[in-house]
Amino acid sequence: MALDIQEYYQEPKPLSKEELKKILKEFLRYAFWWVFIDAALHFLYFPAFQQRRHLLMFLPSWAIGGIALNQLIFFQVKYVVLYGLPRAIGLFDRVDVPLPPICVLGTYMFQDFWRYFDRGLHRLLVQCIYIPLGGSRRGLLMQLLSSLVCFWFVYYWHGSDTHLLYWSWFNWVGVTLEQLIQLTIAKHGMETYCKRKLSGAMYVCVL
Repeated sequence: MALDIQEYYQEPKPLSKEELKKILKEFLRYAFWWVFIDAALHFLYFPAFQQRRHLLMFLPSWAIGGIALNQLIFFQVKYVVLYGLPRAIGLFDRVDVPLPPICVLGTYMFQDFWRYFDRGLHRLLVQCIYIPLGGSRRGLLMQLLSSLVCFWFVYYWHGSDTHLLYWSWFNWVGVTLEQLIQLTIAKHGMETYCKRKLSGAMYVCVL
């Protein structure tokens, strides 16, 4: 949206009490998780597994699953702080900063994870890569290719290591399968059948 030049030179209006309360509430939330992360890293050394990965070979499957879940939750809480504190500062200038990531334990679709975890990166991918390449407006093939280019960019964005190539590739496959399933259900008019046969949560997932 174009910025009115007259609005640009206007004196900034002071924040209202409601705005200040909202900003302070968000800032205290992110500050709490900042202290929580520092305390967790002081008493727990779970990031050390990255330097001692051979220890995972001697652990049972349930322990490895618990470690993976712990790493995922820690990753999400860390990004809440990294994205949340700049957001709280930006709100003082009424800047529309993207929200921090949602809880990963409530995300069960690839599309939702990429849409609501790193919202700023998602906005960048959609506006600068997906839409300029055509996206869904130019047919299914271009939609899949546009999505593939987005994940190729994500691969380079994160460092272009080999494990990142596998990570971005499987995420693209997951997003693609979800899109194909949704298109198939919509094309063949299977909404009523799915609503009758699937649970509420699964119905929302596939549609």
